[in-house]
Amino acid sequence: MPMIQIQSVSRRFQRGSQVVDALVDCSMDVEQGECVVVRGPSGSGKTTLLMAVGGLLRPTSGSVIVEGRPIWEGSEASRAVYRSNTVGFVFQDPHLLPWLNARDNIAIAVQGRASMGEIDQCLEGLGLGDRAEHLPGELSTGERRRVALARALVNKPAVLLADEPISHLDQESAASVLQILSSWCIEGGTVVMVNHGEQSPPCKHRFMDLLEGRLHDQGRAEAR
Repeated sequence: MPMIQIQSVSRRFQRGSQVVDALVDCSMDVEQGECVVVRGPSGSGKTTLLMAVGGLLRPTSGSVIVEGRPIWEGSEASRAVYRSNTVGFVFQDPHLLPWLNARDNIAIAVQGRASMGEIDQCLEGLGLGDRAEHLPGELSTGERRRVALARALVNKPAVLLADEPISHLDQESAASVLQILSSWCIEGGTVVMVNHGEQSPPCKHRFMDLLEGRLHDQGRAEAR
């Protein structure tokens, strides 16, 4: 059974008198250990798709099944547990608290589900061992993104959802983030990443294009 099954998912928004179809009958299976890169221009529905998979935005119709569980058929409490235990999120904005250092930004987010030792080990693995006590304002944009990645990965989620994690990064920082996502996938994690450009992780991955709310499978790309 696939790790993620997206079955005929649609999402409609009402904006004043206008109806906007952000997602239209989208279907996609994602296997455990697979990396899927969803591409598309701004406003094509990429973030809406991630939020539906992440249990943050209910589809208008269709179903999302993760690890065999239809996540939108249960209670909000069950989805909170799902978000806490199964999914790691990496948003476009790292959402770091400016008065907390890198280590404490992770600690307050994971709420005791990882020890300080595990947090430091994760930071070290992402090349941030010497930045653990630095405030967000003392970190580069790429370093803040890696702190956000550490926060998402420290609990070892089954599914990692990354919303344009390399936007506005320089080439070196973007390559570093993509390598982290690739390594996570190679180790057996499942990754769904959205991007509006052509950059992708160096591991074997599959491209899906999201255009005007509809998904189009563009096939697999080999590891580089």
